[in-house]
Amino acid sequence: MNDQHQDASKNVKRTLIKIERVKDRIGLSKTTIYAWVALGIFPRPVSFGHGMSRWIEEEIDAWIEARIKARDESAASALGARRLRGRR
Repeated sequence: MNDQHQDASKNVKRTLIKIERVKDRIGLSKTTIYAWVALGIFPRPVSFGHGMSRWIEEEIDAWIEARIKARDESAASALGARRLRGRR
């Protein structure tokens, strides 16, 4: 079940998703996800009390995109360094 939330101040529609959907999206366990949240390296869930939390799907999407960008920049940097070493 996806919950919808409308941010009135920004008029932005956000989709709230359960931990099971987060696990499916990133392929990690619930334990790892909560550990990464505690370390500040993964988006925090929105708590509704009584053990009920949801993640903002758009934040998960942005986190995934940032990881892909970091990977691509790292690969490009490594490729550039290899090319420079080859020219010497």
